[in-house]
Amino acid sequence: MNIDYYKQGIDELIGEFIETIENIKNIQKDKELIVDVVEKVANDWHVQKQTGLGDDGYEKEFEQLLLEQQPHDRDSNQV
Repeated sequence: MNIDYYKQGIDELIGEFIETIENIKNIQKDKELIVDVVEKVANDWHVQKQTGLGDDGYEKEFEQLLLEQQPHDRDSNQV
């Protein structure tokens, strides 16, 4: 009777193990690898950078800031 008890316990553990493996397989199917996600974000960023998509006027602001500082630079160079 002891042997039957152990066999039943082992069968239950094997069943739980198989169920866990199946759950892991299902989770993996639904998930993207982090490497793939990072690569996609990098590619999207590169495309946006090339096309100017998402440009919110940063370049114009930067140019204006440089123009505002330019007269001060000229004055300091003439000293």
